[in-house]
Amino acid sequence: MRFFLINLHNRQGRFLLYSVLALGFLTACGGFSMRSSYDPTYEVIDRGGLDVLIRGRACAVEKQEAERLAQETAGFHLRSVVKGERYIPKFKTVRIYADGNRWCAEVAVRPQRLD
Repeated sequence: MRFFLINLHNRQGRFLLYSVLALGFLTACGGFSMRSSYDPTYEVIDRGGLDVLIRGRACAVEKQEAERLAQETAGFHLRSVVKGERYIPKFKTVRIYADGNRWCAEVAVRPQRLD
């Protein structure tokens, strides 16, 4: 039974313990299903000026995180399309769906003029 005891008072024991913990975390959280992902493709309907509609998608483990990431993605693409204009972004969640053990969200954003 003494073989399984780890002496944390010396450097080798602490190194062994931290190595085992790090290896466990890397294998548990490193899978594709545990990572958040952005969809680099997006849809744009541009009628000129601020008459633009953009849809962005993202996936995450939690619903709220997927929706937040999709809003960030759509907002980023909106800034790249409507460059010099001043506007307030208006977000609308189009759909939220399950993809395996992850949640994916699709969000539409439309700029609104400042009054």
